Amino acid sequence: MREKLIAGIDVGLKVSAICIMKDYSIHSLLKTQSISALSGIRYAGIDAPLSLPRSGNFRECERKLQKMGISLFPPLSDLMIGITGRGIEMKVLLESGGVSVYEVYPYATRVILGIGRNVKKRSRSGRKSIARSLSKFVSNVPEMPEHDELDAIISALTVQLFLDGKGEEIGGRDGKIIVPRR
Repeated sequence: MREKLIAGIDVGLKVSAICIMKDYSIHSLLKTQSISALSGIRYAGIDAPLSLPRSGNFRECERKLQKMGISLFPPLSDLMIGITGRGIEMKVLLESGGVSVYEVYPYATRVILGIGRNVKKRSRSGRKSIARSLSKFVSNVPEMPEHDELDAIISALTVQLFLDGKGEEIGGRDGKIIVPRR
């Protein structure tokens, strides 16, 4: 039986940040152009839209997040279209290797769990605050991770919580996102 290794993936257009986690402990953080480094992974949380809206700009899961007060960009916006495509490609590749794949949104997890409230992940002080807050949930968090590494860690945490019955899927026929339970 394979270990319950979880990958959290912050999708980038060229390089993605990946966190490998087991039992709420970070095993490794890496940046890569390929997901071939993910052998032995059973579950993956991908921080990117993994489906397209059936109509309009937003999927049902995104509309539900908005009703919860969580802002986001539409999957087909100029900012997101490349990330959406890469996320869908990664999902197909991982699932073909037997990995269970979930769409996650680290900002939603941060809001729900109160991780680094009201701080910006792109500022040095914001990243430090988020890392400190995140350490309440995950061991081996670096003191000063980069913003994409934070999203990878939070992506893995979200899947871990979901697998442990502390999360839920929201959405509908055009896509689902997992989030921690409130």
